[in-house]
Amino acid sequence: MILVLSQIEAALDKKVRPRLNSHGGSIEVADLADNVLYLRYLGACAMCPAAAETTENLVKTELLSEFPDLRDIVLVPPFSESLVEQALKILRHEV
Repeated sequence: MILVLSQIEAALDKKVRPRLNSHGGSIEVADLADNVLYLRYLGACAMCPAAAETTENLVKTELLSEFPDLRDIVLVPPFSESLVEQALKILRHEV
């Protein structure tokens, strides 16, 4: 089975995003490479302490059952490493 991003987006729209939206958040596809799906939480979900649990119990359960050719689903940080490094420099008065 060839993984098609539009089909993954449709599954997210139907099975995952409504539940995340009910908590003030959402999810976006960051990348799809070598049958690994990289996702990023948005809104309230971005910094939620239950994000890892949500990924395992909701996102992976729904998507891996529908797309068995997915090798893994990986959660990427909501912020880039360079942005975090810059913020830390500002907080440390290094800039």
